[in-house]
Amino acid sequence: MVEAERHQNWMIYRLPVKCPPELEANLKCLQDCCTTEAVFRGDLAKLQKVVSIREVREVLDQVCCGAPALGKAKSFCR
Repeated sequence: MVEAERHQNWMIYRLPVKCPPELEANLKCLQDCCTTEAVFRGDLAKLQKVVSIREVREVLDQVCCGAPALGKAKSFCR
């Protein structure tokens, strides 16, 4: 379901270029839960903190896709 790539000590996971409709539906459902479930709100806060670290942003820019957009996405798959 995901593509993985190793960069030094990190494993970087990303969604495939073509998502099956079932995966797209599940991701949309999870996105809706992000604002209502405490565990997702906590994860989002941790993500925002990590992405604000310059070294993390540099690795994301070099290796994959840049820092993730933290707002609602129209499509999860590229």
